[in-house]
Amino acid sequence: MWETLQHIYPNDPTQRQALDQCFMEDHRFDRLDRGAREACYRRSAAAHAAPGPDPSARIRANSNFIDLWRSAGQGRLPRHDVRFEEQMARYYHPVR
Repeated sequence: MWETLQHIYPNDPTQRQALDQCFMEDHRFDRLDRGAREACYRRSAAAHAAPGPDPSARIRANSNFIDLWRSAGQGRLPRHDVRFEEQMARYYHPVR
């Protein structure tokens, strides 16, 4: 019984994550079926072996630290919003 439980809910986090992902993709996935578990592990290994392009590489290639820091400080206001203009006025026209 204990061995069956360990196969259904493995201690290895990658196997546990693979089984959870297979269940999320197909709610009829049967953890008790050994063949289904093995196929799930193979699909998970194949998905992790060939990752797509790194999305952060695009950010690193097109920006620098100063631009990222400034845009993070601007927040999420639209560019021509009055509140945005008032915030930027403090930086471009400081009070003496």
